Amino acid sequence: MYSSLSKERHENKDKHRYWLPDFLKGIAVIAMILFHIPYMSNIIINTKYKINSGLLLILARIAQFIFIFSIGLNITLSFHQNAICDNNRIIYYRKQLKRVIKIGLLALFITIITKFAFGPDIYVKFGIMHFAAVSIFLFMWTVDRPIFNFCAMILILILDVISKYQGPFKIIENISPHLEMITFANSYSYYSIDHFNLASWLPILIVGLLIGNLFFGYECKKPSKSTKNVHMRNMEIIGANSFLIYAIHFPIIYVIFRLLKTIS
Repeated sequence: MYSSLSKERHENKDKHRYWLPDFLKGIAVIAMILFHIPYMSNIIINTKYKINSGLLLILARIAQFIFIFSIGLNITLSFHQNAICDNNRIIYYRKQLKRVIKIGLLALFITIITKFAFGPDIYVKFGIMHFAAVSIFLFMWTVDRPIFNFCAMILILILDVISKYQGPFKIIENISPHLEMITFANSYSYYSIDHFNLASWLPILIVGLLIGNLFFGYECKKPSKSTKNVHMRNMEIIGANSFLIYAIHFPIIYVIFRLLKTIS
């Protein structure tokens, strides 16, 4: 009886999920893990994998672009499901704020752990989870304003280009290199093993918002049925659990390479 209830609950949950975002995130998770293995190997046991070129760089970019695009897409889908289909914006805002808190706590945990693991110089200061928490909070309020979001994207792109020539943004770096690196990416005194500044990556998230609005509009549409292909379905399952996988995969890889270094 318990198993049948559990199965029914799982099926009911699936009815409210859109399969394509989970499938895309599944691809990103696989690419991320395949990149992080040689990446951590270089850091811990001093191997010389070329992570800044070739296939490994492609894997990193695939994971980064899909994850950040999916953040914007998921904001739109959550708004569509809760604010449009269920006609309840309060639930939408509540869910997004819970999401921000959950991701923010993981980001804080990552900062603390990496500071102990890698030292005070290269630990994660504003990584993908920090970026996700901040960007969700910024754009959860404007999800149904595509013109505003499009204008914001153009403005951010312009500021990002201008910032590469320093100019007025030098004053931000003088105030705080950390603040400058969170917003832009020009401070050579700042280094981190995982960094996603807002100006360079927010436009990709906004594209996810805009495409979500384009495809789902402002009329209630039921989620399309999941694919029956077993390989694609497995990828969906991985994507649906991407938060958990992200939280545990890095410590596992770290411990494995630490053990290998100790043994050798």
